[in-house]
Amino acid sequence: MSLASYISARTQRTERGCVEWIGSRTKGGYGTCNFNGLKTTAHRASFICSGKSIPDGMELDHLCKNTICVNPDHLEVVSHRENVRRCDKAVATQCKNGHAFTVENTYVKSNGCRSCRTCNLERQRILRANNLERYRDYDRKRIRK
Repeated sequence: MSLASYISARTQRTERGCVEWIGSRTKGGYGTCNFNGLKTTAHRASFICSGKSIPDGMELDHLCKNTICVNPDHLEVVSHRENVRRCDKAVATQCKNGHAFTVENTYVKSNGCRSCRTCNLERQRILRANNLERYRDYDRKRIRK
């Protein structure tokens, strides 16, 4: 069995032109492909099978925003930063806990993702409360310097 027939047997076409993966998926919703010992995502396998290549350091963006789509015409090679910039989360006005993404409450990580300062402070409070001894020693060492 060729890779093309492996992919074809695990897909179905939709009215929007997507070719949706009906095989196994990752927790993030992407199709997974395990063909002749090669483990990768289904959309990458489909893209490469179509004769196209993905340069080192680059990744695929679903132009249709359908993570189970393996149609090579719906995929574009982009940098990670560009892929993050294009995602739905990049245009969100608030974090998953409802805090507004304002200039004061938002910081941008090195990979381009935005993060909520309020949520981060709460995570740090919980972490410190659950690890009192560790942070007490850390604070003592910091004060001595």
